[in-house]
Amino acid sequence: MFKNVFYIIIITELLFTSCTDESIFFEENKEIENQRWSQKDVVSFEFDIDDTLQRYDFYLNLRTTTSYEFSNIYIFTELISPTLIAKDTIDPILAEQTGRWLGEESGSMVENNIWFMTNVRFTEMGHYQILFEQGMRKKELGEIVNVGLTIKKAKD
Repeated sequence: MFKNVFYIIIITELLFTSCTDESIFFEENKEIENQRWSQKDVVSFEFDIDDTLQRYDFYLNLRTTTSYEFSNIYIFTELISPTLIAKDTIDPILAEQTGRWLGEESGSMVENNIWFMTNVRFTEMGHYQILFEQGMRKKELGEIVNVGLTIKKAKD
């Protein structure tokens, strides 16, 4: 009996560890309160870099409902390093002109994983922060469920 339980635990552990993406360096998603993202609500993520030779790809994880009223979104980004600040704007298209969502749709949710920085190499070790701020003309966007950041080790 003990031997069977032991084998079941080992097999389960192997299944779970084989399903993880080894290239993910950092991943975190933050829920947007009441699914309403105000221009003044900055979403921030913090991570540490200890390898200045590794290159990384950055993805914005944006989950909306199918009731989100726009086909795109403007997002101001800010990367804060130990010695400098880099700002940019990203404008991903979320839906075709026909209204078909480009992200992965499941029920009333649409998940978008938007590649916004590629092959980034950090020149110094230390603590970093990325900020996301919605930059649409509308002061408050409805139907934004959560905003996240995934950083993957870039493939050679």
